[in-house]
Amino acid sequence: MSSPLYAVYFPELTDPSAPGYLLIRNLGSGVEGTVDLVRRVSDGERFARKKTVPMLPAHEQYHSSEVFFHRQHPLIPALNSSTECKVLADWHPEVDKVKSTVMLSKFCNGGTLADFSDEFALGRRPITELTESILWHVFAAQLTTVMFLHGCNPSLGYTDSHMSNIFLDFPDGSKFPTFFTGDLGHVNPLNPGIWEPTEPGQPRKIKSAESLVPPCEYRESIRCLSDDLGYISANLSHLATFLPTEGPDDPGAYDEDELPNDWSDEFEDCLGFLCEIISHLQLPMPESERQAFRQKYGIHVNPQPCDIREYNRLSELKERVDRHAKESRANDPANTDFSWAKNQVTTPAVWNTPDELLYDCKRTNVAGPFKMAKVDPLSFKVMEIDETEYGICNPEQLEDGMALLAAGPFPPEHFKPDPLKVVPDYPWFEFETVNLQDNNGWNAMFEAEQSLYRELFADVQDGPLWIEAQKLLHQQQSAWNGY
Repeated sequence: MSSPLYAVYFPELTDPSAPGYLLIRNLGSGVEGTVDLVRRVSDGERFARKKTVPMLPAHEQYHSSEVFFHRQHPLIPALNSSTECKVLADWHPEVDKVKSTVMLSKFCNGGTLADFSDEFALGRRPITELTESILWHVFAAQLTTVMFLHGCNPSLGYTDSHMSNIFLDFPDGSKFPTFFTGDLGHVNPLNPGIWEPTEPGQPRKIKSAESLVPPCEYRESIRCLSDDLGYISANLSHLATFLPTEGPDDPGAYDEDELPNDWSDEFEDCLGFLCEIISHLQLPMPESERQAFRQKYGIHVNPQPCDIREYNRLSELKERVDRHAKESRANDPANTDFSWAKNQVTTPAVWNTPDELLYDCKRTNVAGPFKMAKVDPLSFKVMEIDETEYGICNPEQLEDGMALLAAGPFPPEHFKPDPLKVVPDYPWFEFETVNLQDNNGWNAMFEAEQSLYRELFADVQDGPLWIEAQKLLHQQQSAWNGY
């Protein structure tokens, strides 16, 4: 009989019908949290598990917005469950104050639109395989989702629909993806005073700037609407020109003379219609056809805020795009198949020994709390669960309490934490630890954050160090804005 293996086990007790989840692999990390692919123990179904960065109660709204503003829609990944979880050891005095949110959502098995686009942009797949039907379906799906959120009560601005937040999903047997809009962590409620009165179910129309809404709130709500439409334009432009998602922001960096593919006049006309609805930035004259396309329809790789001019015509555009999306599949070659993008990995990550598991989890910052499960090497059936919790911070192991919100407590015999290598998960700052000594700006940022965290840990938020930290951070932000 083969020896048992060890896996990362997430209890997630919010779902009493499912006895926990096993880690398959990490899907990505960002300023809002970490997303892992997990497998439900009871039936093997896969879910996306997102753990947000730890937050103090004063910032609970930022922390829980993805749950609070989640809305059910066929093109938004379903939220299966959510729960608050502790991030500090039980003995810590702040254990009940500092929390993270863990969400289990539908797993879209085709990856992100950014990854899909890069398959063509980086030459891993022939660009001739990308049919115009993909562009139409991305266009229709994003318009549908954005207009749905704008039409909610209260109306919501997504403001973060970049290509890495658009997900592909292949239902069983399908060779063509459905496009979902996920990661609603940046959703903002819009001021209801910006809308004209309409009947339920009718498209919303924006009031004039002379409405009774305070000017600053009007501008902010309009900016959110503009961001949502600008992202659609930029995503389509990026996909249509086969440029890597990590490429330069400056369109002038690309000197290709022609677009790799010819898209229909109707597609460019509808994309141009979208650009009539939003006020476009004035850009320098293009030097190539590819540059012209990106400047005309994509602004830059990242869209900039712009004023809405003809938002009230958006429903007219949506009707045209929906019609073309439905008709476009008929023009695809008979052998069109995009299922190569489908994620086929279903087995959990396993280790031969507990020491190996803990070492890798520490090295890769697995988002706890988690336990260790002993699993059958063939069926991956859970045989035994170690009740010790890992991924809970133990400030006693760290100097000055600087890593209050860092991962732990991994046993001291396995690890000797280095406070300069640990990232405190706070939303206010991104904590850089690389080449700090070689860059005076980053070093100032680092020192400012150290001062700030020492004071946070001592519950002193208005002392001289706090003020100095704010000054340094403001100077650094001003320098960034000047680039």
